[in-house]
Amino acid sequence: MRVWDRATRAAHPFLSEAALSEERRAIPTEFLPKCDTWVAGHPGSVLGFVSCVNTLVAALFVDPDVQNQGWGRALLDKVRDRTRPMEAEVFAANKTARLFYADYGFQEIGTRNHDPTGHALIALRLDPET
Repeated sequence: MRVWDRATRAAHPFLSEAALSEERRAIPTEFLPKCDTWVAGHPGSVLGFVSCVNTLVAALFVDPDVQNQGWGRALLDKVRDRTRPMEAEVFAANKTARLFYADYGFQEIGTRNHDPTGHALIALRLDPET
């Protein structure tokens, strides 16, 4: 959970402690059992992970100390080899994630409200031919 804690705080400074606590509580019991997850790192250290449910990239987190070194792209490449199309959702306020996904080739396809926090989410899609 160290990578998730560090990365989510860096990416989502607009989320309340209550929202972060609820997410942290739900990860092992409600979230991860539904996902296929791949981990990147070195022996003894996790640097990032990606979790998917069918075509949805449900979570992609890289430790802030090693961001911009290709770990996130490598994790998406792993998923891309197995999943087409790929979809994701990011908070509209998370400009770093929005730029990352756009650089990878994802297109914005819609928005919705994240009911637990009241923040806007942007739906993204990477089509099979991309």
